[in-house]
Amino acid sequence: MTMKLNNLVHLSPTALSLIPDLFADILQIQEFARAVVHYPLHSNGLIDAPKDLADLVESVIGAVFMDCNSIDIVWKVFKGFLEPIITPETIQIHFNTQLHEMCQKNNRTLKYVDSWEENKIVDCFIDGEFVGRGTYNLRKEVAQNRAAKDALDNQQKWIVLHEKETADEQEVESPTSQLSEEESEVNEQP
Repeated sequence: MTMKLNNLVHLSPTALSLIPDLFADILQIQEFARAVVHYPLHSNGLIDAPKDLADLVESVIGAVFMDCNSIDIVWKVFKGFLEPIITPETIQIHFNTQLHEMCQKNNRTLKYVDSWEENKIVDCFIDGEFVGRGTYNLRKEVAQNRAAKDALDNQQKWIVLHEKETADEQEVESPTSQLSEEESEVNEQP
């Protein structure tokens, strides 16, 4: 954009109305460039690719798939393009899905606390305990995905905490059951 500001006066109202969208696209591209440093490109929703780029890639891949109806052929066609970024080995289950499945399997309660509108943060709690946080300025869904990844990265810490709490609960229950057995023995004696 080497255009001087005084030249903006000569643009049509339609062209002028596109300027905020242009700045929004530039901000999204800048945020994408910063995020790529911290997250791999195959990061399952931890970064937000510019929509126009994502739409273009998706539509071309979709068109090839519709023509041949084979994921194997699609992979052969796009392998050279995608392989530096995505390989069959790097494709993972989405972090949010992994966390939900793990909580369901272990009978744990998962809750996201959304304060994204105020401070662009989503916190993740399991059984009422804070386990992860995600931030992202442009989309709440990316912040939630980052919170799920943070929770999964902290998984060992909160599993140990849960096991300790379970052991503490069993210790508390154990003396009570012993007392009731002793009481029953006393009650059985004449």
